[in-house]
Amino acid sequence: MTTSSPHFFFTAPWEPVSVRRGDALGLGALADQFANAVAPDLSNRISDGRWVTLLAWSLVQSQQAFQASGGRSVVTRQEQIQRYAWLRPLELLCVARTINLLKADTEDWKQRPLSGRRRVAPWVDGNMKADRFGMTPKQFQAYRQTGPYGGYRRAFRKWPGLTTGDGWTPGPQSEALSRWLDDKLKGARLQLPDDVSRSAKLARNKEGRDSENKWWIAHWKNFGQAAQTGKAAELNTLPRQRGDFSELPEAALLKPLIFGNDTAGKKRLTIVKSIAKSSAIDHASLCQYLSQHFSSEPTIARLATFPSLADAGLDAMNYINDVLKREPKVGLVEVAKGSAAKEVCKALQAAAQAWLELQAKNLSVNSE
Repeated sequence: MTTSSPHFFFTAPWEPVSVRRGDALGLGALADQFANAVAPDLSNRISDGRWVTLLAWSLVQSQQAFQASGGRSVVTRQEQIQRYAWLRPLELLCVARTINLLKADTEDWKQRPLSGRRRVAPWVDGNMKADRFGMTPKQFQAYRQTGPYGGYRRAFRKWPGLTTGDGWTPGPQSEALSRWLDDKLKGARLQLPDDVSRSAKLARNKEGRDSENKWWIAHWKNFGQAAQTGKAAELNTLPRQRGDFSELPEAALLKPLIFGNDTAGKKRLTIVKSIAKSSAIDHASLCQYLSQHFSSEPTIARLATFPSLADAGLDAMNYINDVLKREPKVGLVEVAKGSAAKEVCKALQAAAQAWLELQAKNLSVNSE
């Protein structure tokens, strides 16, 4: 049957899709290559060894509840969502526990890496009654990316023994870290019920959505208690302050993970030992040092001029941002007339030129 009536086919959404411009300078992918060359299987969110311990413990504990509730596989996206639903409350309870133990010293816990603390702190002060630890549904859902597990997931997938390689199922190293922390928790130790299987299944069937949160709060009632009296509770069971670089008590368990015999671990150890010998006083001079001492590695050899390029680009972006703060709508010509425009553009041009010259030099050497 034929018809002469016109037909319209829409191949694009009615509304324009919003795109988050998180890499305005277009240097993100390049920065990732340098980072992976210098510190493979690390990220700037992996900053506290104690969180590795806390997450290992949380994975082990939540694995029991996940399996008891009927979970088995973590192959599909839906299965992983169900698995994370049992892990997330423990992440947030670790944050809440830190705030509760240190609430007399606000400036102390604010210096620790506690994702979601702005919502969790009022939840703690409000007798821990609000749903989802005081978070909105969107914030709670996004915690998989913004929370500690999201930041350390690469480590749990790549570091040998933390998981079986899927990032979810605890391996022998996570089991060892979990036992270590469990011993330190003492009075705040988690005691799962004997009928954990029946209890977990009942919670999911009866409570439905977010039932895992209520289940953990009901079964880890003493999570906010001090593990031990005095300083030991802080030293052994809480995330460290950002400026605290002293050796952790569980360092003997962490070192084989970070600087192990795998290829990435050996590379991290080699880089760290080299940095220890450096006299560099800032990140630019350190990058220069590394590019010279690892000149045989093409990626690291190109690192020398990248910090100057990135810094100059950020200075230009910050200048534009300052102009927009004063006047939200302004033409490019007006931005260029600013007192600092010429200076930042000149610095960016020089950094870009130095970058190009180094790349040309490396290309010439490699072609010989």
